[in-house]
Amino acid sequence: LCDRALIRCDYPQYGRVASLVPEAGGLVADTRYTDRVEVEYLLPRGLREPMQKKLTELSAGALHIEVTGEEYAPFSPPAP
Repeated sequence: LCDRALIRCDYPQYGRVASLVPEAGGLVADTRYTDRVEVEYLLPRGLREPMQKKLTELSAGALHIEVTGEEYAPFSPPAP
């Protein structure tokens, strides 16, 4: 079971946010470009808190994870 989640960030933060998702074990599902960037992604259960800690450090506390739902999604185990 995975969380479907969203992070809204400014354009200068986008590159770091987009690379953080796979580093944290997630999969980017969609990216929307408006006045800000919205990164929607899937993250296996249990990985949200560690990812939020990294996101907090990356953004000096400005960015937060917004869980929008849950679903089943296939994930490969992390590479050794």
